[in-house]
Amino acid sequence: KSTFSISKNKPPPNNKMEIQYDIGHYKTIRVLGEGRYATVYEGISKNGEIIAMKVLNKNLINTTNPDFIKNELAVFKKINEQKLKCKNILSFINFYDEIDNVFIILEYINGYTLQRVIFESFNTNKKIKAIDKKNYLIQIGNGLIYLHNLNIYHCDLKPENILIYDDNGTECVKILDFGCSHIALEGIASAKQLKFSGTAGFFTPEVYNDTSKNIKLKDLDTWAFTCLIYYCFVGKQPFVSKTFYLTVKNTQDINISYENTCKNIQKICKKVFIHENRAHLNELL
Repeated sequence: KSTFSISKNKPPPNNKMEIQYDIGHYKTIRVLGEGRYATVYEGISKNGEIIAMKVLNKNLINTTNPDFIKNELAVFKKINEQKLKCKNILSFINFYDEIDNVFIILEYINGYTLQRVIFESFNTNKKIKAIDKKNYLIQIGNGLIYLHNLNIYHCDLKPENILIYDDNGTECVKILDFGCSHIALEGIASAKQLKFSGTAGFFTPEVYNDTSKNIKLKDLDTWAFTCLIYYCFVGKQPFVSKTFYLTVKNTQDINISYENTCKNIQKICKKVFIHENRAHLNELL
């Protein structure tokens, strides 16, 4: 069983006392980040291995997205069954199911989200070369192709779910967070299944237009991947607006600005940001 205590160390920046967990062979060290349903900690195993511990609040998830934990564990199980691994997918180690929380133990990556990296490249002196951005995107694309070959569709690809890190002088990418993912042999899911998961601004228009319609999940991931291409080279997300309503409307109308966007990026985006006959993922790499 898990135990937890309140950290007596220096309080975190938000002045909240930090909960510490000790479960199985692992205990937490510090908070790395917080999302809709989970808090992610840096942790350590009893043999000294540094890990990441994702603590998911079951009560919150069960009232908003009850399949979230099941989806994430199913994806990791399927990936772990494969002999051929993908270096661009975060590795799963173990999980513990307790009364109030599920604890997922993952490999620890010392890096930054794509969201932070790109934001800083446009707003500070930490500029990123175009060739490095292309390198990030190729690795993300390779990770998606690996998943699609296993009939796994991420369905929540966005800058916050991509980690950039240094591996012996080479910048590498990891895809995170599979709580909204689908394992689908036919590669489809109903719009109703998708509408209240994932993230507005990264869905295809048809998700919002007709909830009875079946959605091609490859299209969904390819659309979101193209949003990442736009984001990396323009510095903002193509459809996201001030409100959820405006974001959905921008998506439905494919209302996108190509101001200050180079012709090559425009050409790629216009192959995908259309209502029918979109380019496939491998055509973009």
